[in-house]
Amino acid sequence: MNKEDKYFKDIKLEDNPLNKCELIYKGEYDLRRLYVVKNEDGFSAHAVEFNSCIASKQKDDWENETLIVNTIFEVIALYDGVRHLKFSPETDGYLYCPGMEDIIAMLQKLRELELEVCDEKL
Repeated sequence: MNKEDKYFKDIKLEDNPLNKCELIYKGEYDLRRLYVVKNEDGFSAHAVEFNSCIASKQKDDWENETLIVNTIFEVIALYDGVRHLKFSPETDGYLYCPGMEDIIAMLQKLRELELEVCDEKL
């Protein structure tokens, strides 16, 4: 495994396993996903991209114990909107062959969530 690879089952968002967080976006061919946790002060989000997994009889690779993903970005939003946006922190922001349509759609979802959840704007 490379340093940017992580087991999906090990990623947490505000102490919640990512697969237990709210899924708000599935990309084309279900290769990229965006998960969020809303709280009283705002929300946190984590976008991941499918990397690999060992073949199994499971229909959904996202439930496979061996699923490895790469982080696309991480977000922290407070009462006044998004405060922190880190693209691919494991690779100092570098994304190889980024799925621009999915990234744009995920950022749009975050903006909609920001308008819905964050009650004060800077």
